Amino acid sequence: INAEYMGLTLNHTLLVYWILQDSKSLKLTVSNNYVSTLPTKSCNNSSINTCLPLNKKNTKEKRLNGNSLITEWMDKIPLISLKKKPNSILSFLDEESIFPRATNKTLITKLHTLAGKSKKYAKVQFKDYNFKIVHYAGSVDYNVEGWIEKNKDPLQEDIEKCVKSSEEFFIANLFQDELLNPRAAVLAKKMLSRNNKSRGSSTGGTSRGGASFMTVAASYKEQLDDLMDTLRSTYPHFIRCIIPNLKKTPGLLNAPLVLEQLACNGVLEGIRISRKGYPNRLTYSEFVRRYYLLDANVKRDDPNPQEASKTIMKNLDAKIQKDVLLEEKGALYQFGITKLFFRHGVLAKLEEYREQKLGQMVVAIQSGCRAWLARSAFKKLGKQTNAAVIIRRNVQSWLDIRDWKWWVLFQKIKPLIPQMKFDEEIENLKKEVKGLKEELEKTQNDLKTVTDKHNKAKTDLDKTLNELEDLERQHQELNNKRIQLDEENSSLNKEIEELDEDIRNLNKTKTLQED
Repeated sequence: INAEYMGLTLNHTLLVYWILQDSKSLKLTVSNNYVSTLPTKSCNNSSINTCLPLNKKNTKEKRLNGNSLITEWMDKIPLISLKKKPNSILSFLDEESIFPRATNKTLITKLHTLAGKSKKYAKVQFKDYNFKIVHYAGSVDYNVEGWIEKNKDPLQEDIEKCVKSSEEFFIANLFQDELLNPRAAVLAKKMLSRNNKSRGSSTGGTSRGGASFMTVAASYKEQLDDLMDTLRSTYPHFIRCIIPNLKKTPGLLNAPLVLEQLACNGVLEGIRISRKGYPNRLTYSEFVRRYYLLDANVKRDDPNPQEASKTIMKNLDAKIQKDVLLEEKGALYQFGITKLFFRHGVLAKLEEYREQKLGQMVVAIQSGCRAWLARSAFKKLGKQTNAAVIIRRNVQSWLDIRDWKWWVLFQKIKPLIPQMKFDEEIENLKKEVKGLKEELEKTQNDLKTVTDKHNKAKTDLDKTLNELEDLERQHQELNNKRIQLDEENSSLNKEIEELDEDIRNLNKTKTLQED
């Protein structure tokens, strides 16, 4: 998108001229050349060169038993270097835009010096101001007439001020959005970078000489570098828009035009790289969970999915080799450390086998269900047939005896005979028996509960009695010890009294001796 916009930026003066054509104040002359297509093709080449290595890297990073998957891809670095690096087309164009006496002749002379340095650049015979670049999908001729003037784009600032000063609200707001003026954004970025570098210097100021002038090619390179930095810092996904026809007619597909676009934007190259490698890959656990149906000996939750995957592929190997035919040589699948790798079309064929197996299982389930329904209908029809036979026999019996005189007499006297309602009595007896059974069960349950409580109480009582006996035994032992201690205390008291008496006697004797 940036490249297309950069190409449109080179011709944006046409839009302004169309808006202000009534003023008759501008006279623009646009030469018939391809300067606006050069940035578009260069950005397309850069994006393709970023996409294809990513595809190759994603393939080569998956190593199979120590061997990387070898793929080839067309490197576009020489073509990009022809347009971006020093001593390239854009750098020469910027140099010629700075020199006041530069002409188309001096520009093409400098550009022709690239013929001996790059195989992608070639001169065009019999055309003085043309050169040829070998692009990705073919060679393109470029005419340098008017490039220097377009690269300077001197009317941009004046036209922008003129449009912004318009009294029409729509026209005045055309250039309010910063994205519509990428050169101004790039210039402001460079000015900010210069200010940051010169901050803290002794002069404290910045030079404005040449800072406010930026060519379209320099602006394009800045934007392309920002775009490439963004692509390298992320994981990009490229979306390619294909034009089905040049007539803008719905339902019309121009096959050569579509193939040419696919070749130019790198889709066919990406497909070629993909077909040479193993674009489809699944972890062993995912493979077993999805394709375990293809082998009756493999379980969905197999503890060793790698061996289970090898078992499935071993049983399907002959069938796959027969059904999948590829122009590229090599194994149709390989086993990695954690993943199973498939060539183009193999995984689709496995999916087809899985759908066939599921179809067979569904048919088997349907046949079983239909068989059960048919047997149920047959049993029901048999019961209905037996019931019809019984009804017919009873009706025939009634028709045979309905005119019999004894049957007529029986029908007349039957209401007069007291009849017992046996069915009701039997039903009542059954209800009573059922009620008695429920009461008996309830009584048994209550008896069981009471018995359990009695046994528990008896157990507790025995335990309590045992504890009481133990307490009485301990009490008796303590009483015996107390009596024994009392006796020992009495004897000790007597001994103490005797000792006291002996002490008093000794004291008396001592007193007498002293006297």
